Amino acid sequence: MGYMYLSFAIVGELIGDNLLKASAGFTRPVYGISALLSYGICFYFFSLSLKTINLNIAYAVWRSEEHTS
Repeated sequence: MGYMYLSFAIVGELIGDNLLKASAGFTRPVYGISALLSYGICFYFFSLSLKTINLNIAYAVWRSEEHTS
C-alpha cells in the first residue's frame, strides 16, 4: 500500500510541476491554485507512504523519479 501512495505522490508532483509552468509565474490564478492543491495532495500521499516505507527509500524513489522526467 505504501508504494501505491508513493506513486500517487509522484503523479501529483508531476501534475503540480506542469500546472506551475502553465501558471506563468502565478499570473493565471486558476493554474496557480491548482498547482498548490496538487502539491498539497502530493505531500499528503507522501506522508501516508512513510507509514510503511522507510524515509530514505521513499525519498530516494521520489527524487530519482523527478530527475528522470
